[in-house]
Amino acid sequence: RSVGYDDVATIVFTSGTTDVPKGVILTHGNMVASVAGANFLMDHRDLAQLGARDLAVSILPLSHILGRLVMHAMIAAGCRTAFPRSAQAEQLLEDLGDLKPTVIVGVPRFINRVQDKTMHVIKGKSGLAGSIFRHAVKAKLRNMRHGQSGHWLWDHVIFRPLSETLGGRVRLIISGTSSISHEAMAFIKCTFSCDVNEGYGMTEACGPISMTTHDDVLAGSVGTPYPTNMVKLVSAKELGYTVEDKPYPRGEILVRGANVFRGYYRQPELTAEVLSPDGWFRTGDLGMFDNMGRLKIIDRKFNIFRLSSGHIIEPERLEYVLCDCDL
Repeated sequence: RSVGYDDVATIVFTSGTTDVPKGVILTHGNMVASVAGANFLMDHRDLAQLGARDLAVSILPLSHILGRLVMHAMIAAGCRTAFPRSAQAEQLLEDLGDLKPTVIVGVPRFINRVQDKTMHVIKGKSGLAGSIFRHAVKAKLRNMRHGQSGHWLWDHVIFRPLSETLGGRVRLIISGTSSISHEAMAFIKCTFSCDVNEGYGMTEACGPISMTTHDDVLAGSVGTPYPTNMVKLVSAKELGYTVEDKPYPRGEILVRGANVFRGYYRQPELTAEVLSPDGWFRTGDLGMFDNMGRLKIIDRKFNIFRLSSGHIIEPERLEYVLCDCDL
């Protein structure tokens, strides 16, 4: 039968850190909206449009909404999609060398692994070679601060061998689940001469809520609202964050749009707590908008935090376990 916009496409279960896992009901309309947002961003960047020559590798499993969305977006763009054998560093880098992907989607831990491996290679250089490399890095970082992603000399002489560790064809790296350090972001952009985009999102938003843009060379934010949703801040006065704060407004992040879910599976009370009648979803994350309109995550409304691997941790639960130990 034909599929409608509001028909259920999938139910993706969240980690259930504080209670039983929540089943997020996502419709075909949610999925199409998120894929359309991804295609819009790809079409409005300086990169050539993605197509049959491209190959994408997602390090996230398909049980993760970003891993699922990437697969759908790449299919919609006509790209090939490959799945690595595992997330173990050695096997992963070996697979990337064989596959030669143009798009890689992962988590900050992957970015850090690549950075560590690259730094290991660099530390092996001494004397004149080491001095030249450090000078090349400084020159690239200086260019990046002025909006230039490449360097006419050092990209070919110094950084080309490093990019071969990822297959040599990478044009775009997308990172989700948690924020990347400023240093790691700058280093990867510099050494691999490709775009590195960072996003912020949730299962309830069918993936991204905001994404950094191609021409944003300053790290430290999670970018601007995704093309298919709106984002607003609501004061959380009990935590000391208000939209009247100076110099920038701060508060809980709310999102509404075609990509926002319809509710939790068989949990109407919980749905009513986080989803308003007019469609605004309360993320529980606290953020601020800077002077360029970019969103920054500054806190959690509830005492929960994410690891770089994407796992969610509840500190109080760990405290209770540790307090039960005689030691």
